[in-house]
Amino acid sequence: MPFVSHGDYVKVISITEEERHAPRTPELVERLRAYQDQAQYLKTQTEPETIEGSSDIGADLDVIGTKLVPNEPRYLIVTDDTHDGENKKFAFILFVPDNAKVRSKMLYASSSSLLQRQLGGASNFTRQIYWTEIEEVSAKGWKEHLAHEKLDAPLTREEQSLQDVREKEADQMFGTNARRSHVVAGGSIHAVSASNGNLPIQLSEEAKLALEKLTQGPGAIGLQIDSKGETLVLTEKSRTGESVDKNELVETVIDSVNPQYTVFKESSDGNAIFIYTCPTASKVKERMVYAVNRKPASNIVSNSGIKVEKELEGSSGSDIIDEIVFGAAAVPSHAAPTKARFSRPKPPGRK
Repeated sequence: MPFVSHGDYVKVISITEEERHAPRTPELVERLRAYQDQAQYLKTQTEPETIEGSSDIGADLDVIGTKLVPNEPRYLIVTDDTHDGENKKFAFILFVPDNAKVRSKMLYASSSSLLQRQLGGASNFTRQIYWTEIEEVSAKGWKEHLAHEKLDAPLTREEQSLQDVREKEADQMFGTNARRSHVVAGGSIHAVSASNGNLPIQLSEEAKLALEKLTQGPGAIGLQIDSKGETLVLTEKSRTGESVDKNELVETVIDSVNPQYTVFKESSDGNAIFIYTCPTASKVKERMVYAVNRKPASNIVSNSGIKVEKELEGSSGSDIIDEIVFGAAAVPSHAAPTKARFSRPKPPGRK
């Protein structure tokens, strides 16, 4: 196994296609134990390479980011500088770009758990990180990940008491039928999902106005999550104050390339349909973000005064047109929407 270390220099190892079910790791295990006091990070790839480490994890990640190939997956084993224990602990980073080859994605995904177990599992690793963009492999990406984890950390007793008071105030504003809001430490109210209460999402002013208009008349509006993953913004093809034909909804309002939430109201006095579409070509990170925030987005629409009668999901507008027309797979908004109509990727060589 080509793996050597000289002080702060670490030679990377290789995991090949033949080793996908049983990576050659005995040497790596021994090196990981031997160099816990000095190795800043390790990186796995198909070609061995020596990279200089330092005591600054942010600087090291910046260096690694410049040496990675943007469309090739890699494992990164990084010293976790947030660990206060006697022995060093590591963060296991799985870097799998969205535009990597499918075969490579499968290789790294299938070998990840086995590699971690052979390297000591929880006894050596404090966290697992999944990155898909080359820009994330940086000091900034590391800090943002730690900040995101901090949002999910348990509250102190004082913070919990303060939050309880603010949530009672929120209940008075939005009602107690269902928890549709969450008060964060700063005091602002955000819509969140019941199962992921620490993932806030807000509504842009344009989107608020569009939803208000939709309470008074027919239309169809599209909502997408901004690049920061914090705000629902109105799409350009949204239409309010006018009737929208079902075919127009599918062909113009619903985005055929990117994930989207769509609110469709056929008549002024009718109820609305909440639609979540996620094209099969969407990036993995986008799929995760939209899936997590589907319920919060639906709650925001309901809190705006729009009665959501049905919720539908599909890979595209054409997937849900039958449900809109015939109501075949439509479900009440309080129930889990059907997921059966998402298009399943076809195996290579088949049409």
